[in-house]
Formats: sequence, C-alpha cells, structure tokens
Amino acid sequence: MTRCRAIDEIPGLALAEYYKQRSTQGGFLITEGTSISNTSAGFPHVPGIYKEEQVEAWKKIVDAVHDQGAIIFCQLWHVGRASHQVYQPNGGSPISSTNKAISKSGEFSYQKGHLSRILSLVPWKPMKFLRWWRIIVVQP
Repeated sequence: MTRCRAIDEIPGLALAEYYKQRSTQGGFLITEGTSISNTSAGFPHVPGIYKEEQVEAWKKIVDAVHDQGAIIFCQLWHVGRASHQVYQPNGGSPISSTNKAISKSGEFSYQKGHLSRILSLVPWKPMKFLRWWRIIVVQP
C-alpha cells in the first residue's frame, strides 16, 4: 500500500501530517511501501529512503510520530515485476526474481486505460538487492 503523496519520491509535510494523525500514545504504525532504490517503485509519487534528502524527510515524520507517543516502522519495498518501464531509470526493464511477466498477456496497466507491453525482465541478481537492503538498514 502507498499513499502516492511523495513528490519526487521525497515524503513531505502531507505525509508527516498523515502519520501524525494516525499516531496515539503506545501505538505502532507501519509505513506505506517505501522504495529502497531508484528501480524499486511501481507507482508514481512513492516515497523512497535511499537518498540523503529522503532520509532527512523521513526523520521529520518519525519525530512527528514519536511526539505523539507512538512507534513507527518503515516498510521497505521493491515491487519487482509489478513495476513498469515508465518507473525505471532510462526506461529500463523492471528488476525481478523471475523473467515471467506479471500477467498472462504480458501487459500491465500503469495508468488508467493505458496498457504497455513489459519487456523481458533483468535476470535476478540477489547480491545487488542485498546491498540495497544493507544500505537502507544502516541509515542513522
């Protein structure tokens, strides 16, 4: 799930307010799906946590939630074959653990009324994913 409110993949004041409104003393929030790399999104305006400015923006959200006495957990996200070339750097193929398209027809709707053929997916490279996860997890 995502709120699709992060312009340029940076969670802003609207998201800080969104999470603050849902925070109560002793509560536990799990964030929306949060991109771990520039290849992990499958929708527009999904927040990321792989650039310094994204991390700084998330810190403000975490502070807002903590100020309400709640705990927040970031749901790290890579949508794999559910992505589309329009969300990939330079229009590349989505990265996935499989080379099979998400639908039998090989078509995926990424905007209302627009279907686009998914090209072959990049072969699975687990070490690349592990590096992304490690970088995100060790953020201060």
